[in-house]
Amino acid sequence: MKNVLSLFLVFSLSWVFYTPLGAQSLLDRVSITERADGRGFVLRNHLSALPDSFRVVQPDAQTVQFVLYGIEKSAAGVQFHSLESYIPELFQAVRAFEGERFYGLELIFSPGHTFRASAYPDVNRRDLLIGLERTTQEGLSDLIRPEERIETDAAVEGVEHTAGVEHPEQADPPAPVIAQERRSFSIDATFGIRGGITSSNMYGAGYRREARSGTTMGMTADLAFQVRLPYDLRAGIETGISFAEKGFENPVADKFIVRSIEIDYIEIPILAKAGYGGLGIVTPHVVAGPYIGFMASAERVREDGSRADMDDQVRNLDFGWITGAGLDVRIGGVIASLQVRHSFAQTPIFTDPLLDDGEKNRQLAFVFGFRF
Repeated sequence: MKNVLSLFLVFSLSWVFYTPLGAQSLLDRVSITERADGRGFVLRNHLSALPDSFRVVQPDAQTVQFVLYGIEKSAAGVQFHSLESYIPELFQAVRAFEGERFYGLELIFSPGHTFRASAYPDVNRRDLLIGLERTTQEGLSDLIRPEERIETDAAVEGVEHTAGVEHPEQADPPAPVIAQERRSFSIDATFGIRGGITSSNMYGAGYRREARSGTTMGMTADLAFQVRLPYDLRAGIETGISFAEKGFENPVADKFIVRSIEIDYIEIPILAKAGYGGLGIVTPHVVAGPYIGFMASAERVREDGSRADMDDQVRNLDFGWITGAGLDVRIGGVIASLQVRHSFAQTPIFTDPLLDDGEKNRQLAFVFGFRF
């Protein structure tokens, strides 16, 4: 069992944090979507690999400039998606500027729109995201740097994102960006890891037993639908894969002469998710939907601590439902999530007719995780 869990954890972390190495960075297109929490927007620079470095500057309250260094444009040139629906409502002007192995955009917001900008890599470790979070001019007092304004008619080479502008050379004058595509619907996908504590038992049989305390851990994926809903509601799907400890303890002696029944599963939930996005960086939500579990191990633990395998007496598949509620808190490019879940199975635990009294798994879980 320990070997199975170790392999599962290695696979989980590798899947989340894998970064391609040695790839040439090509910029294909730039797109924009509304943030899942409704508090701003995200510009996505679609790249084949992360840039060598990047820089984000806010020289005044209405302007954001960002530059990607060590990249090349794709052969077809850089395309701009979804911007037309935000011009001129959001953007007064959007200009591109470029030079040898760098590319930048200058965003000038329309009156009444003020954003705090931040840059961070996407979970795919390729695309670079520019987060635009709504704020006030007072909220930008620590970021405004007029002296760092990038002259968009100059080419800037070899500059780290923490450094000032150096080595200017003349380049083509900036040109307005004309959006080529409009999308009314998109999906914002975030991925991460999650773990927590559980209290498991069974229902459906009348004999006495106690809950088994355990743990759960795994990967999670959140697919947020970028559509406008009334009352600041947000909709999406939450899924993933996790390891969960289930079973029960201290059953009556005429049923089991054991200290506990320990059954562990690999579970995949597919949950509908609805949240309220009107509270800033905090989004309360509820989830509900089915799950399927694959039995990883089943053992009976005797009073002396010895164990006996029960794989042949326990059903391989466990199907049921999950309901829950929680909070998502966005901190820069990271979403911290706290959730309480209750799951209850629809399939009996045991296949052995001598053991089966219709028992079914149920579990209460408190989980915490991060998504990127």
